[in-house]
Amino acid sequence: MIAWRSSFSLCGLAAAALLVGSSWGVTGALADSSGQPLQLLPPTVTPAAASAPDSAVSPPSSDAAPAAETVAPTAPSVETPTATAPTAPTSTAPTVPGPSEPTVAGPAAPDAPTAPSGIQVQEIGSANSYAGTLEPADGGFGYDMWKGTSAHDVETLLPRIPLPGPSPSLRALARRLLLSNAEPPTGQTDRDLLPIRAEQLARLGNLADMEAFLAVVPTGSKDPSLAAFRREVLWLKGDVDSACAQVSADLSVMPSDVELNRQQLLCRAANGQSKEAQLGIDMLREQGQSDPKLVAMVDALGGVKGATLPDDVPPSPMLYALAKKAGLAVPPAWASSGTPALQARLAGDDSLDAVTRITAGEAAFAAGAMPIDPLAGLYGSQDVTPAQIDALLAADDKDDGPMGHAQLYEGVLRTEPAIRRAQILHRALEMARRFGGYPAAVAANQTSLLKLEPAPELAWFSVDAGRAFYYMGRYERAQAWLNIARNRAEADTQAREAVPTLALFAQIAGAGQPLTWAPDAVEQWRDAQAKAGDPDPALRAARLFAILAAQGEPVGDQWRQMAESAQPSSGLPDTTLLSRLDAASAAGRRGEIVLLSLVLMGPTGPADAHPLVVNRVLSALYANGLQSEARAIAFETVIANGI
Repeated sequence: MIAWRSSFSLCGLAAAALLVGSSWGVTGALADSSGQPLQLLPPTVTPAAASAPDSAVSPPSSDAAPAAETVAPTAPSVETPTATAPTAPTSTAPTVPGPSEPTVAGPAAPDAPTAPSGIQVQEIGSANSYAGTLEPADGGFGYDMWKGTSAHDVETLLPRIPLPGPSPSLRALARRLLLSNAEPPTGQTDRDLLPIRAEQLARLGNLADMEAFLAVVPTGSKDPSLAAFRREVLWLKGDVDSACAQVSADLSVMPSDVELNRQQLLCRAANGQSKEAQLGIDMLREQGQSDPKLVAMVDALGGVKGATLPDDVPPSPMLYALAKKAGLAVPPAWASSGTPALQARLAGDDSLDAVTRITAGEAAFAAGAMPIDPLAGLYGSQDVTPAQIDALLAADDKDDGPMGHAQLYEGVLRTEPAIRRAQILHRALEMARRFGGYPAAVAANQTSLLKLEPAPELAWFSVDAGRAFYYMGRYERAQAWLNIARNRAEADTQAREAVPTLALFAQIAGAGQPLTWAPDAVEQWRDAQAKAGDPDPALRAARLFAILAAQGEPVGDQWRQMAESAQPSSGLPDTTLLSRLDAASAAGRRGEIVLLSLVLMGPTGPADAHPLVVNRVLSALYANGLQSEARAIAFETVIANGI
């Protein structure tokens, strides 16, 4: 998982140092006497002031706050409020989790889905490998999304989308791209796109999407990848009988397939056909293909006394389904090493311990394979005491781990005083922002955040709350926290330091006022960040400027020089792909724009994308009716870079 980086205090003041405008000031009383807009970060910053991390801004001491109330542990249902459309931005902000995500249940097979509306399964079949389950009303990009794009480009670029990836906004775009119902592009078709799309959907791991996609796969297809995809869906559903029957059917078509022969042996062992399974093992041994792990798995599934699954056996949905049928325990390490789809199944397995289930659930949510409600339910089922909450609040800055996340979540729900709740939320959000898991922390605590009303005594908490609400797309609520910070800025240092950070988010959300360029601000901020010890000051600044430039703000050209000299871990961008993105944007080829954007952003997403890539991707999305998607990526970028 890519950590959402910690920041230095200067990162929080970046916007004020770089750009000045009336919307960025804190109060009228803080304006310069000359009437000019106030630049909040002075030109000269002492290293001592610059070295303190953002998290050094501490909430009020927990000693002065009442202790959390102890009640019997419950597993509360988490209400996900319906996002209201913001008034200032012109487009609707996207929600964090992807749609149509499956609930986490036990091994029982879910009901088979019906074909989505608008999909005529009999007509699609082999005639159109670009058929999908999403129409525009459901988030699809439109039947003509590939108009003007060559089939060769789609077929070569689609497998290059790095999935699942750490970015919720990029995953949401990838999901829509893969599932959109579309007309094939022009040009010679060299490859069937259905297997490519199926493989990418399997990497995303959303079982509901995978199962629905089968509705557009021709039932008579003999493609090996599509056959494996069908089996994967059956294994994930826990339908062992149907999966083993599918193995036999596929083996009749592909008798030399090694994986199919292996699965048939395991099916026989799990179904009580021990002699047949042992015969297969003997044949492999005679052929010099003996596999000790396979032998151990056959013994365990066949009920050999004392046999267990090896701890180092690679996790798979197939082996998990067979192990559950045989009543075998699965290795806890699978919670961290399994595929996202398997991790979602493990999270719903009540035979596993709480730490294993929460670990699997957090990983599945991070990959987009599971919605937040089941994970929040796991958090809420854990007990917590006031002493445990006190210990977490007093602990050093670090990731609090699965049980710590659960205790903080439950601690907020069991606490009445608003200040105490804000202290617990601050710990949960800030540690997640700095050490990883910020999307889960925000989504799980959304209800608690909404119940916490903005108030002057909570001005110190405004940056945490405002950042979270901007990230969720709840701009009106975020603006309320920004107003609290502005109103308290003269009397409260923490509130004053929150203003430029939240004002930057407001600018990205489209709620800010036009900015004025400060010509010397770039070098001033670079120097200050270098003194503060930031190893990548130019890179962070360039990403911020790239976002603002994509929105049409007057940021000048210096950021491009910083971007060209910066050395992100992702390396230099592919200039050919950048040029193709520009051309696709100019021509309005929406499918190609999204496809190229996903490939260019790379496996680490907004956290490490090159500034030039960030700028060109956001510019293309803004110019082609995908403003809310662009804003979501922009918010992830600034948060991942410590703001």
